[in-house]
Amino acid sequence: MEMLRTSGPIAACIALLSIASMLARPAAADTAAEFYKGKTVALISGSAAGGGYDLYVRLLADALRKHMPGSPAVIVQNRVGAGGLAALDYVYNVAPKDGTYVIMPFNVDPMYAVLQPDRVRFDLRQLVWLGKMAELSNVLAVTKEAGVASIEEAASREVIMAGSGEGSQTSMIPKLINSLASTRFRVVSGYKGTASMMLSMQRGETQGRVGSWYSFKVSHSDLVREGRLVFLAQDGLRRHPDLPNVRLYEELVADPKARAIMRFVSFPVATSRALAIAPGVPADRVAALRGAFTAAMKDPELIETAAKRKMEIRASDHAEVERTLAELYATPPAIVEKIRAIIAVPKR
Repeated sequence: MEMLRTSGPIAACIALLSIASMLARPAAADTAAEFYKGKTVALISGSAAGGGYDLYVRLLADALRKHMPGSPAVIVQNRVGAGGLAALDYVYNVAPKDGTYVIMPFNVDPMYAVLQPDRVRFDLRQLVWLGKMAELSNVLAVTKEAGVASIEEAASREVIMAGSGEGSQTSMIPKLINSLASTRFRVVSGYKGTASMMLSMQRGETQGRVGSWYSFKVSHSDLVREGRLVFLAQDGLRRHPDLPNVRLYEELVADPKARAIMRFVSFPVATSRALAIAPGVPADRVAALRGAFTAAMKDPELIETAAKRKMEIRASDHAEVERTLAELYATPPAIVEKIRAIIAVPKR
């Protein structure tokens, strides 16, 4: 069959449109690279230098720099204050919404935003999420000397728990479990940090605490290896691979409302070490940042460095963070009110 031939003005128009189309494609693809060339991307940490969030942000900075189009400089800025809310408020409401500011919110920020909506000036569902680097689970641990091997046994005898202060998870979780599972945890508050709580347990002043599984595994591996610690429960929406036989908080109770409460306080794990940018950033820069984050999480150098520093990496994409936040914000008001009635919600 003979192909249709064109000539004259029609052919000239087709040729011009074809050239314009070819020129437009690489121009669109290069938009993000052109923007980021010579720019500086700031990773905002709400914790002080050397803190857990700060360490993860700095680990990411080195890898992100390698994978960003336009090869911008990537730096870390520490904005400490208001329990991490100062940093989040800055990125959401003050910093330019151009894709040069990335925030790693504290994992409890979404939970407290639902519990105290009148105290925040942001909606975490409106942030543009890049993904998360890890799920850092907390556990409720007791010493072997406490004489309890399960939550059910903790309902038959008093167990003294070390706590850092009202409103902290070290205080909140034992009190919630007492209310919902009839355990007899007695929280002694006022300990200044993890080290002092662990020392109190080793001295026999207290018999347990709620804390990071990562911290127990890395900093107290001898106690874990020798079986001198018993892990009664863990938070999160799924069991940690290291702890397949340790029940989730929500698995400790049968009543649907009680399970909903325990699931609510487990959401921070699902949003731990997640990164986001402010709403309003152009779509091509969002795509560039998400692509660079995904590549960074697979970067052999980052993985090797994390292993040397004993930092856990369990990455997932932005869609999982978004699903988690949607479920958290959909918690029925009656459940939120019940949680407020049980625990002392700290003002941040």
